[in-house]
Amino acid sequence: MKKKMKKIVSILCMMSLLFSMLTVKVNASNDDIKVLVDGTELTFDVPPQIIDDYTMVPMRGIFEALGYDVEWDEENKQIVANRNSQFIIMTLNEKAYLNITGGVKDMSKIDILNNYGKILDVKPQLVNGRTLVPLRAIAEDSGCVVKWNNNTRTITIDSGFIPFDKKYSKIPIYAGDDNSNGYIVHNYIFKASDCTQKEIDEYKTYLNIIGFKYYKTIDDDEEKSDVYINNDNVMVLIGYSNKNNEDYKKMYGEQVVFFDIHVPQNIQFNISTQDTQSDEQTTENEIISFDDISANINQIKSYIDSGMYLEAIQECEKTEKEHKISQEDIDLIGELKNDAQWRYNEYIKQEKENNKNKEVTDSQKREMFDTIKSYVSSSLRSPSTAIWPDYTKTSYFYLENGHIVAVGHLEAMNGFGGYGKVPYYFEFNEDLTVNWWN
Repeated sequence: MKKKMKKIVSILCMMSLLFSMLTVKVNASNDDIKVLVDGTELTFDVPPQIIDDYTMVPMRGIFEALGYDVEWDEENKQIVANRNSQFIIMTLNEKAYLNITGGVKDMSKIDILNNYGKILDVKPQLVNGRTLVPLRAIAEDSGCVVKWNNNTRTITIDSGFIPFDKKYSKIPIYAGDDNSNGYIVHNYIFKASDCTQKEIDEYKTYLNIIGFKYYKTIDDDEEKSDVYINNDNVMVLIGYSNKNNEDYKKMYGEQVVFFDIHVPQNIQFNISTQDTQSDEQTTENEIISFDDISANINQIKSYIDSGMYLEAIQECEKTEKEHKISQEDIDLIGELKNDAQWRYNEYIKQEKENNKNKEVTDSQKREMFDTIKSYVSSSLRSPSTAIWPDYTKTSYFYLENGHIVAVGHLEAMNGFGGYGKVPYYFEFNEDLTVNWWN
């Protein structure tokens, strides 16, 4: 494990971002804060601190309580925590960090940073000889529910399994349990219009974090669902009803989302019933607020109106990634992204149809033929003895992507003093430059 972690560190340690130093504000009366993980109170050699309005705790204590192996990289001043397939890497006195929940094989450093880079509200720092880290960020990155009780000054962390409806405060249109093939099955059905694709994708990431692995995809007349399984053979199915399934449309008026939990009858599995919303936030700074993205929305609409569909899609993805946005705005961006994608697909279809019917002009043929002669002659043993056909003997036609293909042959002297046919194949870009040739 240590060798594996050191290898990850060596790949990623150069990717930390530098931030300017911030003034640190420490609350003087912190020793009365309690931290409970799954009902067990944690003890720390340095008590929890309120720093810059956020609860900070010793890094080793919180990571190990959540099941991580932890190492300190002295050379790079980095905390490296590993659990299952998840790595969290933080750097002392820097807000930028990595939360890797999948493999990074063959990924460039910039791709790793773009996919897994995150920003803390307060940076890890030394207090009384111990490295303190922000508790809420680590717990929530680990798939936990965090609550603060202001009356008892207690933080409770639930690291257990959280059903989809509890994690996203969804109301199922059907919920029921049954027994099937040695499993107790907890069935939930939601209206598809109540569930965003982003929530479903985030939930799959959460399953990976808490030890579930992708097992297979069920794709039949009834549904298309991904199946995840853990070491106790507990299975979670999440996916959509088949669009052609008329039964669900008649029952619920639209497509539905399935969420099923299959628990072996001999396994004690915690189905958490805790609300995922905090009763009270730790401090005023942690009260949930959303960014105003009206300018981003207007830019996306402008791109779509101007026919810049790919730019619109990129702006949607950038806005989702860089801003904290409300559910209403998430749904709006999803609609705009789908609209831009549909328009782009229609545009490509029309372009392909247009290219099928386009004819290569005579002037284009002449220009391409001159280029072909230049390219091919440079590769012939005896270019001066080559017998070229008239340019009209070459076949020209458009591809669906707008490129033009030119195919033909010439006669040239071979190594035995005779003449042989030399075929050529050229693909030209729309500006008649050579894309590739053979």
